Amino acid sequence: MRRRWAAVIAETPGRLARVLQGVSAAQADVPLAPGKWCLREVVAHLADCEIAFGWRLRQVLAEDHVVLQPFDQDTWTQVYGAYSYAVAWETYKAMRAWNMAFVGSLTEAEKERTYLHPKHGEGCRHENKDDMDQETAHGYVLSAKAVHRGVNCAVGHAE
Repeated sequence: MRRRWAAVIAETPGRLARVLQGVSAAQADVPLAPGKWCLREVVAHLADCEIAFGWRLRQVLAEDHVVLQPFDQDTWTQVYGAYSYAVAWETYKAMRAWNMAFVGSLTEAEKERTYLHPKHGEGCRHENKDDMDQETAHGYVLSAKAVHRGVNCAVGHAE
């Protein structure tokens, strides 16, 4: 049975904290592979995604039939060198808690509000719950796997 997406995203910070436990800032700067992000950049990306996720949630609540704005992650990553691992991690956790509080405050009627995604078309949170589950889970699973690989590489463990 598929768990609700809200439960999955609520659990993600704790799961990542267990994976990241003991990783130093120096270890977090080791690239996952040649030409790939380091762990600090993966965590910065999670923080950016959480900011975007929160903005989209709030747009859907505030505007009728809002068009969600896609973003170019490669452009956003150009500034990741300015972010420390510690600040990226704290930002991610704080934004996730903030967004979960927001989601928890929504009424059933508010959860039915519609939006338009340029790639996926029109939908509402209720109609697209399974799609949102898949999209959210897919993104966070990939990120968690990348984080896990990065930790193993950074601390010298085999996968």
